Amino acid sequence: MKTRKIIFPIFILLSFTAATAFGNNCCPPTGAGSNGPEPPARIQPIQTLMPASVASLGGAPDAIILASDFNNGYLHPAEMIIGRVAGVWVTGSYNYYQIRIRGAVGPPLLVIDNMPFYNYDDAALNDLLWTIPPADIDRIEVIKNIAGAAIYGSQAGNGVIRIVTRRGWDETTEGEE
Repeated sequence: MKTRKIIFPIFILLSFTAATAFGNNCCPPTGAGSNGPEPPARIQPIQTLMPASVASLGGAPDAIILASDFNNGYLHPAEMIIGRVAGVWVTGSYNYYQIRIRGAVGPPLLVIDNMPFYNYDDAALNDLLWTIPPADIDRIEVIKNIAGAAIYGSQAGNGVIRIVTRRGWDETTEGEE
C-alpha cells in the first residue's frame, strides 16, 4: 500500500513533465488556416559559427621579428629566432641548427618572400637558410597555429617560418610599381 502512495505521485509528475517537454507539436495543425507543416528553421552557415582564425585561414603570423630588433652580429637566420618566440626551439650549433615549432617532429615549412620551400629534413632547411644573408632580412614571421598555416599545405602542420627580405616581394610594395 505504501508503494502505491509513492509511485502514483511520481507517475503524475513525470506525465506533466513529458507533456510540457513534448508540447502539442505531435500532430500538424488541421483546419482552414493551415497550409501544411511549418518550414524548417533557417540553418546558419558554418563559416559564421567558426572562430575568425579558423574561418579566414589568412595565415596571420603569431610572432613578427622586425629588422630593427636585429644587430649585425648574426651569421645564420636561425640565430635571430633563438629566445624571441615562445614555442619555438632552436637547437644546435654554428654549422647545423634544428628548428622545432610547438614540439613538432619535423622541421617547419620555410617561406622566403612568399615562395614556399617544401623541405623535408633539417639538412635541407639549414642549406636553404645559409643562402640568406642576415643583413638582407627585413622581418621574420612565425606561424604556430595550424589554422593560419593551412594555406601552405600539409607540411605546414609543423609550423611556418616566413622570411621577408629587403629586396624581396612585399605586400605593401605590390601596387606601387
